[in-house]
Order: sequence, then structure tokens, then C-alpha cells
Amino acid sequence: MIFELLRKPGPQDMKSSTDAFTYFEYGMTAVGWLPPSRGRKLYLMFRGLVIIWCIVYLPFGMIMGCVKDIKDYKPGEFLTLLETVLNDAGCSLKILALYLYLPKYEKTKNLLERLDEFCVNKADRHTIRYWVTRCNVIFIIYSFLYYGYFVLSFLNGALHKMPPWRLYNPFIDWRSSTTNLWIVSSIEIIILSFAIVQQLLMDVFNVIYCLLLRVHLKNLRKRVQQFRTDPEETEQESYDELTKCITQHKLILEYADLVRLLFSFNTFVQFILIGAILGCTLVNLFFFADFWIGLLCVVYIFGLMSQTFPFCYVCDLIINDCDRLALALFHSNWTGSSRRYKSTLIQFIHNAQQPITFTAGSIFPICMQTNIKVIKF
Repeated sequence: MIFELLRKPGPQDMKSSTDAFTYFEYGMTAVGWLPPSRGRKLYLMFRGLVIIWCIVYLPFGMIMGCVKDIKDYKPGEFLTLLETVLNDAGCSLKILALYLYLPKYEKTKNLLERLDEFCVNKADRHTIRYWVTRCNVIFIIYSFLYYGYFVLSFLNGALHKMPPWRLYNPFIDWRSSTTNLWIVSSIEIIILSFAIVQQLLMDVFNVIYCLLLRVHLKNLRKRVQQFRTDPEETEQESYDELTKCITQHKLILEYADLVRLLFSFNTFVQFILIGAILGCTLVNLFFFADFWIGLLCVVYIFGLMSQTFPFCYVCDLIINDCDRLALALFHSNWTGSSRRYKSTLIQFIHNAQQPITFTAGSIFPICMQTNIKVIKF
């Protein structure tokens, strides 16, 4: 069932890590990112149409609409539109980057399936199932937040008897009649609905991806803590368990490297824009907004924070998980082991001490400290 992954997992519910992307893939299919096995040509035509709408026409239409009607804007309306223009321009760049990543998406899922093979006991499998549920719940929360802003924007436009985003439309004059107003508004709703889904997918993917990384780091640490605790285990069996954990750690590092470039570019774009967008929103909120525009600004601020804050916070947690893994290796029961076991363990500790980090544009470390500095700026 569609809501099965949202309920609390039971003792017999054993799911794969890839199930965390279930709702994410529904969204990918809706915006042309995940072609089906049948009807691919028709689906690719649909993808091209979405690209033209959201990447080409949307930022162009907003800018041209702003220039064309600039004399008619009140300060609050102009600032509301300006923050949307900036965000959509950045969104278009991030969508293009994600299109380049899409061929690697299946490899990401394959790596997760290989990592699941190392989780053999029920506790590890239950941990995976628990976080699969949490990832899908996070997707739903993001959806409500983003579409809350979408609905409020539409209501604000309807109350002021104008299109919600005033996209440039040379064919229909919305001022000439109420019918034309609703036609233009409907066109904007269709286009913006696809743009909202794509923005949602890009922002929630970062969080889900890193949460699954944390899950497998946690399971690896629990496995490390059990090194040489079984009195009946032979020295060769202990060494084999150590090498399996090293293989698991290498897969985790490969999983982290797979989208490092995507995170770097998209977060860099978001860091560059967030200061200007947040500044426009706060000026609008404190000086020019009426009740509806003020409510719209508050929801928009929450949406803006969700684009960077959760991701940066989880990146900090990943760094802490790497430190805890290295400590768990050092405090494992290695005394009395063979020389081969100790030398291999030392190499493992050395590699584990290199934290998994992501950078924005290979300049800014993606962490809470950077996020706070950018917002203050």
C-alpha cells in the first residue's frame, strides 16, 4: 500500500534501504526524471516539455513579467516576486546539475543493496526499517511545507485579483476579463506545480541520502564493537570479520563519493542565493507585508531554511559518526590478537579517522557553522 512505509515498523517488517526513496521516485516519475520501461519516447517528450517550462520559461517569464509590470507593483508585491525570481533562477541551475547525476542514481541504489547485505542480524535490519520510515515521513513533511507556500501564493493572488506569480504571457491579457485571469492563473499553477516538485526533490534528496549514510555508519560501528567478543571465535574468523567490515567501510565511502559533486554545486548555489532571498523576505515581512503576504513570508522563510539547515545539520552528524567509528575501532578487543590482525586494524583506524565531509563549490564546508555564517551575512 502507498502509506505502508509511513507506519511504525513492526518486528517482522524488514525493508531495503532503497525503500527510503519510494516517495522520492513517485515524484521523479511525475516530473519526467524516471522513465518507465514502456512508452519511453512519449515520456521523454514529456520530460522535454517540463524542462522547457521549468528551466527555460519559468525564470524568463518571471523576470519579463517583473520588468513589464514594474510600475504596477506595490513594494511588498515586488519583494515577494523578487525572492521568487532569485529562488527559481537557482532552482533551474540545480535541476540541470541533477539531470547530469541521474545516470548514477541506479548505482546509488545498487550500493545501498550491497550495504544491506552486511546487515545480517535483526537489530540492524530493524534500524534500516526504522530510518526508511523516517525518510519517507520527511518527504511528506517537506511536501506539506512546499505546497503550503504554493497554496498560500495562489490564495494571495486570488484575493488581490491577479495571477499568483505574474509570469510573462504575451498571448492572454489577464486584466481584460475574469475568465482570462483564471486561465492565466491555471497556466501558472500547472507550471509552478512541476517546479515545486523538482525543488522538493532536490532538497529532500540531500537529507535522505545522508540519513541512509548515517544508518550504515551506525550499523558498522555496532559491528565493530562486537570484535573478538565471542570466546569460541577463532583467530581466522576474527580476521575475516575485520576484513568484511573494511569492505563495508569502503562501500560507504564509495556511496559518499557518488554524489559529492552534485552536493558541492547545488549547495554552493543555495549558499550564494540564501542571503539575498532571506534579506528580501525579511524586509518585506517587517515593513511592507499585509496579513496574507506576511503569512506567505513566514512559510517561505521556513521553506528557505529547510533547503540548507537539515542537510548541514546531518552533515555535522556524519562527521561525529566517523569520529565515533574510529573510537570504537580503537576501543575494540584487539589485545591478544595476531600481528596481522593488529596491522590491518591500524590501517582501518587510519582510514576511519578521515571524516566524510562535503564542500560547497570546493570552498565552503557544508556544516551548521557555514550555514549560520551565510544566513547572518
